Amino acid sequence: MAAPVESFFEGDDSVLKSYAFDYNKITEFDNDVMWWSACIPPCFWPCAVIYPLLCGAANNRDAARAQHLALTRDGIRFVFDKHPSACRCQCFDVGRTSKTVPFDKLTDCDVQEPAGTAVCCCVQNRLNVVTVDTASGREMALRGLEDPFQFKKDGARELWRTARARPRQPARRADRWRARCPPPARQCGR
Repeated sequence: MAAPVESFFEGDDSVLKSYAFDYNKITEFDNDVMWWSACIPPCFWPCAVIYPLLCGAANNRDAARAQHLALTRDGIRFVFDKHPSACRCQCFDVGRTSKTVPFDKLTDCDVQEPAGTAVCCCVQNRLNVVTVDTASGREMALRGLEDPFQFKKDGARELWRTARARPRQPARRADRWRARCPPPARQCGR
């Protein structure tokens, strides 16, 4: 699966393919939600106008651009890189987090297409959401991938490839026999 690797993952030999987020679309949507959310309670209007003007839009932009996604030899890797937040002082920075979901733990990958509205019917939902699930529950919800269906297709292909590459242990003859025959019932007094 030869494909371009995002500059964020350059030099990492385990990365097979990376996927781009539509940063502008995510930022635009988050800014719309922020502005419409500010219009609701009148007592918060002074703060609701100052925060978006000073740092809200920049925070949304930086949070969107901090997301990176790749398929690796081990599984699906999502990195949320270090970025400024709140009032953009260094003491409020959000640290880098990284999560890898191994292919053998993956149970489901769904694409939810945008529909409906957010914030009291004022902002149209326009971001795809890809959910990655394991047996223990939801592992990732990825908003705003440029090509979510290609990601799902590639993930399924890698899952199938790794499943076929795993050697199966042949069952011993005695184990197969025990699996077919129930254990004998115990009788009292014998």
